[in-house]
Amino acid sequence: MAERRPTIRELIRQRRRFVGRRQELAAFRENFTVPPEDAAHHFLFHVRGDAGVGKTTLLRQLENTAREHRALTASVDESVNSVPEVMAAISAQFAQAGHPLKSFDKLLATYRQRRHEADAAAQQPAPQPSEGAAGEAPAVRVERVRRPGGADRARHGAGRRGARRGGGAGPGRPGRRPGAGQAQCPPPQP
Repeated sequence: MAERRPTIRELIRQRRRFVGRRQELAAFRENFTVPPEDAAHHFLFHVRGDAGVGKTTLLRQLENTAREHRALTASVDESVNSVPEVMAAISAQFAQAGHPLKSFDKLLATYRQRRHEADAAAQQPAPQPSEGAAGEAPAVRVERVRRPGGADRARHGAGRRGARRGGGAGPGRPGRRPGAGQAQCPPPQP
């Protein structure tokens, strides 16, 4: 029986040679000779490109080069979809390599706990305002504020917002009608 010939894919896998990207690899290698204090030292190498151009293969080569220089390495892909989870994945990989980030891990645990508490609070139904007798509208607190120049204005919700931004009627504001953008508030009850 004749021996089966390997497919092209099998031949490529057997050879596993890395072709091209010599400049990128040389720049990465050279960076290990530059002290971190030097402005020429790069702390980040960004690899991007279209699908199938060899990004993953290049990253593996860069990772091998880093390991040759006894550098810590970590990698994440698009399956990790938030900054805290990216940082957690990197921390886990560093810990697996024998360099745990204990302080970071404690901070991350605190963040996750507080995030969980905030998410749980957001799921709670909002408190309903209490109604007055026979379906009356809820009471609204209105304060009178004495302004310099003798002008009295009511502070309340949207009316206050308009006053802070300089909105509303007033001297020197042509084209604005009195009360524009302000909520109408009933007079205070004694």
